[in-house]
Amino acid sequence: MSASQAPRELDDTQQFALAALRDRLGEAYQGDRIESDGTPVATIAAERIVDALRLLRDDPEMAYRVLTDLTSVDYGPGKRTPRFVVVYNLLSRQYVSRLRIEVGVDEGAETAPSVTSLWPAANWLEREVYDLMGIRFEGHPDLRRIQLPDDYDGHPLRKEFPVNGGYRQVRRAEVPAPTYGPRFRVR
Repeated sequence: MSASQAPRELDDTQQFALAALRDRLGEAYQGDRIESDGTPVATIAAERIVDALRLLRDDPEMAYRVLTDLTSVDYGPGKRTPRFVVVYNLLSRQYVSRLRIEVGVDEGAETAPSVTSLWPAANWLEREVYDLMGIRFEGHPDLRRIQLPDDYDGHPLRKEFPVNGGYRQVRRAEVPAPTYGPRFRVR
């Protein structure tokens, strides 16, 4: 942000949401900040993330009912604690308001609670984070790789993943022929 730009004011819904999280979660509310684009970010302890997101979604004064994205960040080994962060981007269409929630994930544990019970669309997003970053989501109904083969070694978005990716070429003879189900005909 340049010196001539003033920080954007939080809208009423964002202010209410941060205050509600702070009041209801106590020590599980680990702080907040404003990103350079003006988006408020609250950091919540992993054990209370489902409660926090349910509050934001179900309270009619906030109505953050849309999970626009769920992703993760790896800050690299030894750079900071916790090393990983799971990021939830929320939208309240009713109040035209955005909010970002973060959960720290410790290296070695690499688990966070699943939010598929709140947003079924989180299913594929959590699978993508698991596949590319290796963060497991406890309570996920079908946690398996979504983009890479099941036998792929490693998680390519981690900082320590080799630049060459450990790619191995698959020869045509190694690939099993596809099996097709019964054909359907339209008359």
